[in-house]
Amino acid sequence: YERNRFDFVTNGVALGGGSGNGVIKIENNVIISSDYFTDPLNVNGAVGSTVRFNTLVNIGGVDMGANPLYCNANVYPTSNINAWHSSSAPVCALRYSLFDTTVGLQPGTGNHVGDPSTFFADLDRVDLHLAPSSPAKQAGEPGTDLSTDIEGNPRPNPAASAPDVGAYEAP
Repeated sequence: YERNRFDFVTNGVALGGGSGNGVIKIENNVIISSDYFTDPLNVNGAVGSTVRFNTLVNIGGVDMGANPLYCNANVYPTSNINAWHSSSAPVCALRYSLFDTTVGLQPGTGNHVGDPSTFFADLDRVDLHLAPSSPAKQAGEPGTDLSTDIEGNPRPNPAASAPDVGAYEAP
C-alpha cells in the first residue's frame, strides 16, 4: 500500500496482511478512525518488509486499548506518526517515530512524544498536513530512499535535511 488515505476505518484491522512469506510495503499512507477498537496495522511480512512514513490518527477520543501497529520481526517500521489515542504500545520496534502523549515515548532510536494538537495543521478538521512547528518536521530517519510524500512532494525538503515523520512532508 502506497500513497493512500483511509478515512474513518472501523471494526478491526484497517490494513494487514502477509503470512511472513512475501515482502510488504506500507508507505506514505494516512489512516484515520473514530472507532477506538480498530487496530490500524497488522503486518506479517518477509525480510525486507517496511512500514514507514505513515500517519495513524484516531479521532474517537476514547482510549480502549487498540494496538496501533503490530508487525513481526521481519518488518522494518520507521518514521511513522502514531496519534492513535491508545495506551497500548505498538508491537514493533519502531524507530524515528512520533507518539502521542496517551501511549507516551516508546523505546527505539530517534523516537519522540508530543501532544497531537501540535503535530498537524488542523486536527479538529482532520487536516493532517504538518503544523509549522510540528515535532514531526525533520525528525524522520535520515538516508532513506523514499523520495516523495503522499502527495508527490519531494522528500526530504530541503534536500540535505532529514525527512519529516508521517505521510506528509512539509514545504
